[in-house]
Parts: sequence; structure tokens; C-alpha cells
Amino acid sequence: MFKWGHHLRIKSKLMILLLTASIGSILTINLISLLRSKAIIRRIISNELTYVRASKAHEIQLYFNEIHAHIQTLCEDPTIVNAMVEFDTAFQTLNQVSIPSDWDRATEKYYQIEFFSRLSQHISGTPHFDVYRPLSQAARYLQYRYIVDNFYAVGEKDKLLDAGDDSDYNQLHIKYHSFFSKLTHQFHYDNLYLINFDTGEVVYSVDKTTDLGANLEDGPYQYSNLGDLVKAVHRNPHREAVHMVDFNFYHPSFGEPEAFMGGPIYSGQRIVGILAVEMPVTEIDNILSNNQNWLHDGLGKTGEVYLVGSDQLMRSTSRFFIETPEDYKARLRANRTPLKTIESIEKHGSSILLQKVDTEAVREALIGEEGTKIINGYQGRKVLSAYGPLSIEGLDWAVVAEMERDEAYQPLQALELYIFMGTVIIILLVTWFANFGANLFLRPLKLMIAEIHQADVRQQDFKLQINSHDELDELAQAINSMAYKLSQQTRQIQQEAKENEALLLNILPSRVAQRFDKGEEQIAETIEQATVLVSTIRGFTELSARTSVSEAAGILNELINFFEQAARKQDVERFQILGDRYLAVCGVNRLYLDHTKRVVDFALEISSILEGFNQKYHTSLRLHIGIHKGPLMAAIIRTKESQKFTYNLWGKTMDIANKLNQQAQPNTILVSQSVYDALRDLYSFDQDKTLDIDAQEKLVTWLLRDPSQSGAKTVKQNIQNGST
Repeated sequence: MFKWGHHLRIKSKLMILLLTASIGSILTINLISLLRSKAIIRRIISNELTYVRASKAHEIQLYFNEIHAHIQTLCEDPTIVNAMVEFDTAFQTLNQVSIPSDWDRATEKYYQIEFFSRLSQHISGTPHFDVYRPLSQAARYLQYRYIVDNFYAVGEKDKLLDAGDDSDYNQLHIKYHSFFSKLTHQFHYDNLYLINFDTGEVVYSVDKTTDLGANLEDGPYQYSNLGDLVKAVHRNPHREAVHMVDFNFYHPSFGEPEAFMGGPIYSGQRIVGILAVEMPVTEIDNILSNNQNWLHDGLGKTGEVYLVGSDQLMRSTSRFFIETPEDYKARLRANRTPLKTIESIEKHGSSILLQKVDTEAVREALIGEEGTKIINGYQGRKVLSAYGPLSIEGLDWAVVAEMERDEAYQPLQALELYIFMGTVIIILLVTWFANFGANLFLRPLKLMIAEIHQADVRQQDFKLQINSHDELDELAQAINSMAYKLSQQTRQIQQEAKENEALLLNILPSRVAQRFDKGEEQIAETIEQATVLVSTIRGFTELSARTSVSEAAGILNELINFFEQAARKQDVERFQILGDRYLAVCGVNRLYLDHTKRVVDFALEISSILEGFNQKYHTSLRLHIGIHKGPLMAAIIRTKESQKFTYNLWGKTMDIANKLNQQAQPNTILVSQSVYDALRDLYSFDQDKTLDIDAQEKLVTWLLRDPSQSGAKTVKQNIQNGST
């Protein structure tokens, strides 16, 4: 090996040395970078999916809580109480009415032609009229008048207001039905029921289905989940007690899966009935899918969020059934799903109560665990799954957010490809440069030395000592001369580059500055979501009147420096300082999910900073702050003649933030409704005035209460001590 190296030419030795050192360093650095980057990206992807799962769970819980609170309110509402009492009285009166035999025959015909033909598509066996027939005279009367003799089509029977008879019940129907119909449509309920507490009879319903007049204690629907709701109210009839029953196939809805929520209706201290609502399945699906806009939620092409009950059956509709039903059914068949189940999903147009999800994620979520891991999904493919229990009273559900592993980790695959391609390109470049450098080094030494001395004969400061009296010594002298000049030029270039970079970053956000530095001149973009803070510092006029200009400027400069430190701490970008006006944004330069919280924390900190300055300098400076979140437009504006440029932000979000700043009282933080909605669970707010944005739009504003954060005293103390 020694002899082989001994006989190698200098060029070969140089190339081997350069290539070994360069390629070894490149491979080592790239390997470390790849492993570290993959770990970071995996964590980010898992955190993003966990965030989607948690946010959707929170939305579902809020939605159910709103319905829960609404039913509590309705059960105490005088209109509901009066309607329950009056409808029940009129219902009992109808039990004394004689029912013509032709009415019963028409009712049976309706069941056979209209009801059973639809119901039989979703249930096994053949339904018989003797099982479903209305039993009481009141039920027979109501079903004939409001269903059979109703000229509106099936599914639109609720449009009938006047049945055309002079009964007390019909007069009440004319009086109340529009109110109840509007109520169900406004809150997206599928149906609303008034039920006799003692007998379990449905004395009124908005949608006129075959459960109208039915007895839920011993009638054909006593074992339905609506019957279970009546039993639950009987077990706990306390005032304001609201009960929820899980999804089940409900025959009056032609065997579609339905869930119910309801509670007792009180008149004073007496229970007069039961109010029940049929839960809106479509609203639950809309919340989970963001109105079928999965891409907007960051779920890509294969991601979805779904609910699973304790029986491991879905409580929401699968995204794949909605988007690609044929592919979805093909996967079910590939997973050996029973053909009967596939047909039922197709007939119902939903996977609720039909799609079995017996996965590791669901099993752990149903026992109260939460986490994120790669598992086999319910369609037989590897998925990244974020799971956890859903906290809703009366229900044992799990919420799962999933995305196919290949799509979830697609950034990793792209990263590996980029690093591999970059490594190959760099190795090729290094090889070329090594060969070029060796050839350059081995040019006739005498000629190179003569040329170097001729160009740099006056440069003598840098000395490279070589114990040699041959051409290498002369080469060292030439290198000394060139090195000095090169070092001087390098320092100058580096200094100029730093100054240019600092100047550019003072005008532009770093992300925009990088693009501008790469040669992009026309930079304009729309920022989907950002938070803007507009603040005005009042009191410098009074300060300038009793101090010198330099002292006032020094105080302002010190104050702005503290503001800049607070901005860097929260990663908030200072956009503009103009006189006593300070404008900052978050979400323009870097994407943050919590950009609104960062700006609010920054506003609280600069408020504390100003208070410390007033104590330190015995001044009376006042801070007016307005905060709003929303989309922004941004662009570099360049004048052709002077070639000067500025980075501008504009749009409705900026206008509203400016208006909030103008309306803010001294030493207050005034925020918009969108900021309040985003942070009301984290901070305390007081509702303030309503502003006119334009002729059609008004804006509700909120005052942020200063939570007196523990860090505020430290900030003030640092200011008073002169610390920065």
C-alpha cells in the first residue's frame, strides 16, 4: 500500500485526498441531517394529525353541548310548556272520536304502498300492518289527517299546516306548527316530538311520520331508541335533566340510523310531558369533514375524521363512501365484509351503524386511551391514526383521525429523494472541482510563480514559511501575497454582505427577503390567515414639552428596543414604526397555528413594558392597542424612477385592526370577534361596543382583561434596572 502510494503522481494524491475528505464529510452530514429531519418531520406530522383529531372532538363536544343547553331551555320555555299541555288535552279528546272504517282502510293502504315499500329496503323480513298499525283512536285520527290524507309527498308531510277539520287539535296545529317547524329547521333537527309523560304517546311531531300518535311504552316502537329515551326520562325525570340515546335504526324514518336527545317538560313543579329531538346526522358529518372539505383541514386525499361507538360501529359517514363509493365497496369486498352489509351501506347511503372498525386505535380509545401510531386501518391499509375518547354525556364514543401512511409520510419520501439527488450532484461537482484544482495546481510552477509575483508584488504582510529552497518556497511567497489580498477582499465582501442583509431584513420579512435576494422582483401574495396588532403610543408630545428632543428620542428608542425583544420572544414580526405608531403581525413570515395567541401575548407584554417605563421615567405614556385576525394581501412596491421599494400589507383585516386601534381606550387591548372566538377559552374578555365596518357590516368588539401574568413583574423590574 505504501509503495503504491509512493509511486502515485501528485495529481492522483490530491484528488484522492480531496475526494475522500469531501465525499466522507458529505455522506456523514447528509446521513445525520436525514435521520434528524425524518424524526422531526414524523413528530410534526403526528402533532398535526393529533391537533385535527382534538379540534374536531372539541367541535363535536361543543355542538352536543349546545343542543343539550338548547333542549334545557326549550323544556322551560312557556310556548313549549303551553303547547305540550294543549296538544296533550286535544290528543286525549281525539280518543273519544269515532273513526270511519274507510279511514282505517286508507291508512292500511298507505302503509302497504308508501311506508313498507321504503322500510323493507332497509330491514330484513317482510313488515306487516298488524305490527305497525296505529292503536288508539287519536293515533288513527292523526295519522289519517296528517299523513294519509296529506296531499304533500312522503318526506314533505311537515308542510301541511291545516288538516281541514274543526277539531281542537287542528286549531292548535295551525297555532303552533309553524313555530315548531321553523325551530327544527333553524337548529337543523331532523324532527321534534312532544310526548305524554305518563302514557308515552307521541301527541305531536314536526315531521309527520308513522310514530305520530304511537305509544312508546307498549306500541310498535317501544323497543326503538326513541322508546329508550322515554324510559331514560322516566328513570331520571329531574328538572333540567337532558338525556341522549345512541344511534339505532329507526323504523318510522324508513330504517335509517337516528339518535335522539330530550328531557322532561315542567310547568311549575309538575311534569307535563317530554320534549325530544331527532339529532341531525348531516350536521355531525359536516363538522367532521368541514363540509366535505378535507383538504382544507390538512387531511390530504386519504385523511378523514370519524366517530365510533362502543359496539365498534361507525357513528359518522366514511369519507371514502362519500367520495369514491365504488372503490370503497371494492375495499370492503377485499376485506371479506359480508355482502349483506355492503348492500345495506349502499341502500342507506351511509356507513353509520354498518361499518365495523375493529382496529387497535378504536379499542384503545374506547377504554379511555389516546395517542398516535401507525396501524392497520379499517380498509386494510397502513394508516397513521390519532385517536382518543369523546367526552359526551350518555355516549361511549371514540374519535379517530387517520391518513394513509404513504400520504402522511410523503414529505419524508420527498426529503430522502432530495437528499439523495443533492448528494449525487455534490459528489459530481466535488469530483470535477478536485480534478480542476489538481490540474490548476500542477501547472508549470515557474509560470504560476511569475504571474503571482507580477500581480501582487507589493503584498508582504502575510507570511507562509516553508523549509525549502526550491520552487515551493517561491510558491509560498506568491501564496502569501495572494492570501493577504484575498483575505482583505473577503472581509470587505463579507462586511458589505452583512450590511446589505441587515438593511434588507429591516425592510422585508426574512422569507420575502430570501426570495428578493434570489432575484424575484414581482413578489405579491395572499396570506390566508394572520393576526395584526396596531398600537399607538400617546403622551410623547407632553414628554417632549418638558424634556429635550434627544432625551425624548432616547426614551422612545429604548421603549421600541424592549418592544422588539418582546416581538422576538413571541416570534411576532414588527412590520412598521411610524412616529408613535407601532404595527406588528404574526403569520406572514412563518405559518403558526397559534399566531393569534402569540400576538395577544405580545400585546400583554408590551403593555407591561410601557407600565414599567412610566414608573422608571415618571412619564404618562399611554398605549392604545387593536387586534384582528384574517386574510392579508402583501406585495413589494417598487418605483421605476428611483428603484426604491417598500413591503406593504393591506386588506380588510388591516382596515379593521386600524379601526380597533382608533376605538381603543388608553391602556386597553381591543380585539375583534374573530380573535375572541379563537381565544375565549384561554383569556378573559368583556364585550365592548359594536363598530360599523361599512353600510352592511357591523363588528362586535371585546376588551381583553390583563391576566397579570407572572412574568409582568420581571419585565417591569428589568426595565427599572435598565436591563434589556
